[in-house]
Amino acid sequence: MDQPGSVQQLTETIQLTWTAWEAMIGQVEEEQLVSPGVVGDWSLKDIIAHITWHEREMVGLVKAHALVGSDLWNLPTDERNAAIYKEVRDLPLEQVLAKSAQGR
Repeated sequence: MDQPGSVQQLTETIQLTWTAWEAMIGQVEEEQLVSPGVVGDWSLKDIIAHITWHEREMVGLVKAHALVGSDLWNLPTDERNAAIYKEVRDLPLEQVLAKSAQGR
C-alpha cells in the first residue's frame, strides 16, 4: 500500500544519497581513483563505472517492469561482473565520472 509522501521521501533520499556519493568521490585524488587493487584488480574508477552500468540498466528495468536490457543479465553474477569490468576498464576517468553524473 502506497503511503502519502512516500514518492517524495524516496526522491529526497535519492537526491541526498547522490549528493553524498558525489561529495565522497570528490574527496578522492585522481591517482587514487585510477589505482588498481581496491577490489582485486579493480580501481575506484572501475567500481564507479560498474555502479553506473547497473544504475543505467535499472532505469530500463523500472520503466519496463521487466528484466530487459543488456544480455549480460543472462550471465551468472560473477561472469556478468567480469564482463562489465572488461567493458569499462579502459574508459578514461573523465568519461566514467561524466557518465556517473548523468545518472543523477
